[in-house]
Amino acid sequence: MKTLVISAIIASVTATASFANMGSQGVTWGGPSGSVHGNQCAFSEATNGTMTFNSNSKTWTTTSPATVKIRHKGVSKIKVQATQKLFQKDNLNTEVADVSVDYRSGTSITYSSNNQNVNDNNADWQVPNQNKLYRNTTVTIGGKATMTSNEMNKIDDNEDYVIKHTVTCLQ
Repeated sequence: MKTLVISAIIASVTATASFANMGSQGVTWGGPSGSVHGNQCAFSEATNGTMTFNSNSKTWTTTSPATVKIRHKGVSKIKVQATQKLFQKDNLNTEVADVSVDYRSGTSITYSSNNQNVNDNNADWQVPNQNKLYRNTTVTIGGKATMTSNEMNKIDDNEDYVIKHTVTCLQ
């Protein structure tokens, strides 16, 4: 019996030794994600700007531009549009006076690897490589707004006013 036990131990050691690693190969699982998110435009980090008024020139000028950050895919154009109206800061639904907004001095759009400045009052931009990877874009809205003499009679001393801007993603 002792002989039988020893031969079983020898056979076990021999079998283990015959499975020595002779190399290895890794494999992976792969496949396309399909359209998980599709085309979209997600807005984040909207920051209001500030402006000052010069009564001699009847002009509101941005002292700190407003900014909007956007993460988007499938967008062909980003457009900034002003209401062309002055509102009381405490009541954003009541129009106070008409203004003429000029984005040419201070509005720009910055893509992940591209920066474009506004050269007209339309403030809209073509998006490069629109159907490729997601892009992170920052729209910086600056400029000035001018009032007419008739409209100046509609504002009060020492009141806070705002001009609304809308940033839109278009396919």
